[in-house]
Amino acid sequence: MPDDIQKLIQSQTDFIISQQLPSGAIPRYRGGITDPWDHVECAMALDSSGRFGEASLAYKWMHETQNPDGSWYSSYHDDKPQDLTRDTNFGTYIATGMWSLDSLMAVTSKRMYKMISMSSGHILFPEMLSVSTVIDSMIGRKLPKSLIS
Repeated sequence: MPDDIQKLIQSQTDFIISQQLPSGAIPRYRGGITDPWDHVECAMALDSSGRFGEASLAYKWMHETQNPDGSWYSSYHDDKPQDLTRDTNFGTYIATGMWSLDSLMAVTSKRMYKMISMSSGHILFPEMLSVSTVIDSMIGRKLPKSLIS
């Protein structure tokens, strides 16, 4: 990869990290709101650039802010819900973010699998499709039963 592209990637990664709060939330800019969609985009960028610790902290924030029904609020400010609207796109996008991790490594955690399961359940009718079937088809293999319980 040309040096100038590598420097650009590093510069953008450093900027994202400079915005990340100690909780793991990544607001649009310092003092701004965090919305789950943009937050997951940033987590995927961190993962893609090899900043796995910061990416993991971002996914942990998603886990900690998830509503009991599997949804997320539309925006947060300083880790507190600001816009209480629940957008179903956020529920599917966390699965996209987790999928972006190498071989879905984050799903090896029961906590992360449960988060994806709950968010998908917020969107899909349970009788139509099981979440494990969706994830299995995404990664082309079956998950160990111990991860699903």
